[in-house]
Amino acid sequence: MMSELSPKERRSRRTRQAILIAARDLIAQGGYEALSMRKIARRIDYSPAGLYEYFDNKDQIVAAVCRQADGLLERYMRRVDPNLPVQERLVELGLAYVRFAEKNPELFLILFTRTDQAPSEPSSSRETSGSFGLLMATVQDGIDQGVFQTGQFDAFPVSYACWAFVHGMAMLRITALKNFEAPYQPVNRWALETFVNGLAGD
Repeated sequence: MMSELSPKERRSRRTRQAILIAARDLIAQGGYEALSMRKIARRIDYSPAGLYEYFDNKDQIVAAVCRQADGLLERYMRRVDPNLPVQERLVELGLAYVRFAEKNPELFLILFTRTDQAPSEPSSSRETSGSFGLLMATVQDGIDQGVFQTGQFDAFPVSYACWAFVHGMAMLRITALKNFEAPYQPVNRWALETFVNGLAGD
């Protein structure tokens, strides 16, 4: 059993979290370029020099924000019922991905435009940690069940194709089409169902 945190450790944890919340807020307001150690310190009423007790530089803070963003994206995707038939499950995972982008556009953009911080692929087709790991495990389920007819391709390239397809939807929704009204939700579902049915040979 882990021992209780000391008062100093609790303060340290609170300060670290306050730094990340301030960084997320600044990114949401002005993007990556709006972020600086000085602005974060001002936001949390802390000395700029004091931030270096927690992070060496701005990029370390961004990396921590990206890890939190990927964790939040994974939570969106894990709300999908794992007992759904695999075709339906894959569609719902895609819709959850787009919802995350719509609700958290700045986090989504920094997660996927800072290439040094983007989520990494899992080390095996059965690893389900992270958002991409969850997608890849679902694709592998479909292959194992004989539902997805993927020919020469294994789970990774098929997952890449799924990811690229839904990522395009998400990016358009929060960039070029963010102010353009259209029935996106039913169209997204139709497009994903069509794509997934193609994997199944329907």
